[in-house]
Amino acid sequence: MVISNDVDAFIPELRSARVQKLREKMLIAKAICNFEEQAGLAFGDRVHRPVPVEFIVNDYTRDTDVTLQDLDTTDGYLDVNRSKEVSFYIDKLDQKQSKYNVELEAVKRATYQIKNEMDGYVLAQVADCTYDSDAEQAG
Repeated sequence: MVISNDVDAFIPELRSARVQKLREKMLIAKAICNFEEQAGLAFGDRVHRPVPVEFIVNDYTRDTDVTLQDLDTTDGYLDVNRSKEVSFYIDKLDQKQSKYNVELEAVKRATYQIKNEMDGYVLAQVADCTYDSDAEQAG
């Protein structure tokens, strides 16, 4: 005798209490960059910050002339010329019927991606910079 029972409708599926957390790398641009001017900036602004001279420390011998160093400054500046965004749409009905906060989860992912973009840009600038020194500075 062959019995063909179908009781699948009585067996509930289980849903996790939370959305799966994706593995994210540690983002560092916000930790290593200076954002103190951010509140007053708008797209197209240029922020000037003078860069003072790097003096060289010399050995001193009594009763001998010293070599005076020039006091030169340069103009360091930052152009505010990049804008990024992440767009998404959530239907109100989907949001209402979902067990999870769809909007919150989407905002978390979008925010991470913008910070990840920022990291890539900042670290590319760091990798592309140069610093010059000479034998006198090395001591």
